[in-house]
Amino acid sequence: MQQPLLTFSIEEEGARLLGEAAGGTGRAAKTMVNDGSLRIILLAMTKGTALNDHAVDGYLSVQVFRGKVGIETAGESAVLAEGNVLALPPQLVHNATATQDAILLLTISKA
Repeated sequence: MQQPLLTFSIEEEGARLLGEAAGGTGRAAKTMVNDGSLRIILLAMTKGTALNDHAVDGYLSVQVFRGKVGIETAGESAVLAEGNVLALPPQLVHNATATQDAILLLTISKA
């Protein structure tokens, strides 16, 4: 990281992104950290917005700060609400659908 101590407000950034999402494609994201093997992404999705099947190249955690989102893999599904966290292994194909307006913090750690 360029700075030894990096802080940001999830509530403020998330509200701004949710406004962008509502005025556009239904989703908006901002990469908060992209340093070596670590990426932290703030993602806002409006109700009904879907992210089709995809996979990431590292371990993934999804933390819900507002709203609800459904996550599906080939064999399992989960509905995450505010305060819930989900962890997925690298390269696991999954999709997501916001069942309410949602603000998510995604953390990707490459092995």
